[in-house]
Amino acid sequence: MPASARFQRLQRRITVLKDRLIPATRPTGNYTAKEQDLIRSYRLLAHAEFESFLEDRVLEIADQVLQNFKKRKKTGNVLASLMTFSPLSPQSPPSSLNSKGFDSPNTRVHRVVAQFKESVSSANHGIKEANIFSLLFPIGFVDSEMDATLLGTLNSYGGDRGSTAHSSAHTQRPIDPVTEVGTVTWITAEFAKLDALLSSKKREC
Repeated sequence: MPASARFQRLQRRITVLKDRLIPATRPTGNYTAKEQDLIRSYRLLAHAEFESFLEDRVLEIADQVLQNFKKRKKTGNVLASLMTFSPLSPQSPPSSLNSKGFDSPNTRVHRVVAQFKESVSSANHGIKEANIFSLLFPIGFVDSEMDATLLGTLNSYGGDRGSTAHSSAHTQRPIDPVTEVGTVTWITAEFAKLDALLSSKKREC
């Protein structure tokens, strides 16, 4: 299955960041303060690209769900998952013909999708396990599609990113650029598999 256009953009961007920010490898491991700042920038910017990729692909699927529902007035697995995990309060059927203030099915679907998109756009702040679950389970992912090794790596990488972003450089341990690039390269390769799963979910809408 060909990679999505969005994943191809991610790949290109990750390559550009490496070329621009990662210094030539030094066997001694001694990098200047400026080079360490560039390596820290690489970590922060690569993390931002991973987060943006996930959010964009999930939003594509949410848009596709709503578009298909408008056309066919049918629900599939993805929309059923969005309804299942929606934080909107459940509503009871009307008690009489004069009852007001409840959503029609069409309105409810629109509200659920809109709320999910707003949550993705404004409330997601990372790529750790909890973030991944809040993005993927509402669009139809299940436990068996979650890779424990990837989740563990994302938890560790997200934690490292947080430490880099929220503490002074003089309190941080130097980052080994070879290890850092290796981690980012591995995550990108794993995201290629995730991209294929996301494309499958989009076709299920």
